[in-house]
Amino acid sequence: MFSILIKKKASLLSFIFIFTVLVSCVKDDKSPEVIAEIFLNHIEKGEFTDAKLYCDEKTASMIEVLESFATSFPKKDTIDLVEILSSEIKDDQATVTYSMSKKEEEQLTLKKVDGQWKISIDKENQKKEEILNSVPTDINNDSINSIQDSLHVE
Repeated sequence: MFSILIKKKASLLSFIFIFTVLVSCVKDDKSPEVIAEIFLNHIEKGEFTDAKLYCDEKTASMIEVLESFATSFPKKDTIDLVEILSSEIKDDQATVTYSMSKKEEEQLTLKKVDGQWKISIDKENQKKEEILNSVPTDINNDSINSIQDSLHVE
């Protein structure tokens, strides 16, 4: 009888160990990479209401504007595939690098809001970044700083 009890305890401990190992190997379904992929897939499919669930408030309001314009454009026949290439997490901010159907790499910023990763698109910083990326690399830093200063909106 004593040996049966030991075998049951050993079996239970083995089960707990295996379960713990399996759970630790499962990819975090709330990671910035997963949130970014879900968000991008919803946007790509035109599922704006679902996409807003993964955004902070400012970004959700921008998605609403996009949603209002989407009805005037024809639906796409094919959906671009989202490929998450890398991510970098620093404190409560993450940057996810991705490509759509093997096209050029793009980045998406996420911030922690109430303990959850949310897509956070800052229109002002995004516009500055787009303009700075279009500036030729042979312009000196003083010129770049003056461009940044002229873009500052208050």
